[in-house]
Amino acid sequence: MQLVPVFAEDVGNAQAPSHLAQLPPGAVAIDATMQRIAGIRVAPVEKGGTTRTLRVIGRIVPEDTRVFRVNSGLDGFIRETYNDSVGMLVRKDQKLASYYSPDILAVASGFLAASERVPGAVGNDGSRTIPFPGTVSKQGVSSMQGYTDRLRNLGMSDVQIKRMADSRQLPESIDIVAPADGFILTRNISPGQHFDHEMEFYRIADLSRVWVVAEVYERWLRFEELPKFINSLGNIERIDDTHFSFSNIRDGKEQRGVIEVMRQIPERRIAWRTIADGVGLGVVSFEPVSDTATEITLKLRSVFDPLISGQSAEEYLLNFKQLVENPLR
Repeated sequence: MQLVPVFAEDVGNAQAPSHLAQLPPGAVAIDATMQRIAGIRVAPVEKGGTTRTLRVIGRIVPEDTRVFRVNSGLDGFIRETYNDSVGMLVRKDQKLASYYSPDILAVASGFLAASERVPGAVGNDGSRTIPFPGTVSKQGVSSMQGYTDRLRNLGMSDVQIKRMADSRQLPESIDIVAPADGFILTRNISPGQHFDHEMEFYRIADLSRVWVVAEVYERWLRFEELPKFINSLGNIERIDDTHFSFSNIRDGKEQRGVIEVMRQIPERRIAWRTIADGVGLGVVSFEPVSDTATEITLKLRSVFDPLISGQSAEEYLLNFKQLVENPLR
């Protein structure tokens, strides 16, 4: 191959290609061949989002409309309990315990007397009666319904009221029954125990529908732990409830600043700003998309730091995912 001599003064006086002459100062042009060798890919800038699945430790909470409290309507003492340990699965109207109270006898006697005066009421629980014309019958039905409601208010179940109406016998004790299918969460009685009016005997929860509560919002709210997933932050210390000091190393120099929490919407949004050499803004939003999923959106903006980008936000969210999935970190 024939070599062609090239002199330095010729290179300095050479005319640059027209496309290079149009480059702004400080710009570098890389031809297509070198781009392939270096693995450089060029694509148009697009605005978009990313989705990550978080696996977090949560706690099961019963739905509040499916939690039943079994209370006392009077004073008395517990006679017996039956298979009522905490955690046991019980069925609706299952007998859990029995108790005695002298206050129930007068109301039960009034119920039996009222049911005698109502035609067709025998063998009934007071909620259903055979219609019978006449003022006396209507008064009897009203009186019977009143006694039935008083028995329920004192803690007697509809099952026992019906049994008493069928047998025409005063009960020796009052049965405590489960109001619905579910699991016993709390048990506050034992045989022979005296109890006062309005004491809670049991708390039973129907767990056919529950909430799984994962403390994702609370975890982000621990600003002292932000450096665990936002790598650009250093050590953080609490000043007060809305201000935190931080330090980090940038370009070999220590930088100090303050994080100010500007707004909090419980379980929904946290907004903050950082004040150091420049000003940075951050907003994280938690939006429930179903009963089992929450969408987390992170937005970051820095006036003086061009390195804050969508790629940084995605990296921080990935780090956060790893943090909440590992409770030992």
